[in-house]
Amino acid sequence: MSRSPVRTAGPGRWREVALTSAMGAVTNIALAWMVLASPTLSLHLGAGRPGWVTPFLALEVVRMAIVGVIGLVLVRQRHGLTDRSEAARLAALFGLGTWVLLTPLSLLGGGVAAVLAWGTVTNLATWVLGALLGVLFVAPGAPSRADNVYLRRLDHEDAAR
Repeated sequence: MSRSPVRTAGPGRWREVALTSAMGAVTNIALAWMVLASPTLSLHLGAGRPGWVTPFLALEVVRMAIVGVIGLVLVRQRHGLTDRSEAARLAALFGLGTWVLLTPLSLLGGGVAAVLAWGTVTNLATWVLGALLGVLFVAPGAPSRADNVYLRRLDHEDAAR
């Protein structure tokens, strides 16, 4: 059985990986701010009580699954997805990219102790698994976006480098 060449993160796909990772970081910060700044949402999730981490963790997995779906749809529309294993590799890159973007912010905000805590490992697992959950909602397929002159020029410039 021959496999077609798979470009998991070739020159054209790094753009979508970077964009989706940035979207994951921004939505993480926005969600944390909304939960911690909103008394109603904080009370509803039970923030501050023992066991409040579980609902927030579930919210994080759902958030990252949505981000993963958006990123995979971006890739499928522009480049196409050959199979679910390619989508899974890309989704893992989305979660890892989000973690790489947010870990230095944790280092700046809380010091080395905040980064070396178990929460950092939990974040990595949560974000990668959440993005992998998004693979279930995006079917492989051919590119579906109409030809865009601007994107074609960018791809041509990337290939010329």
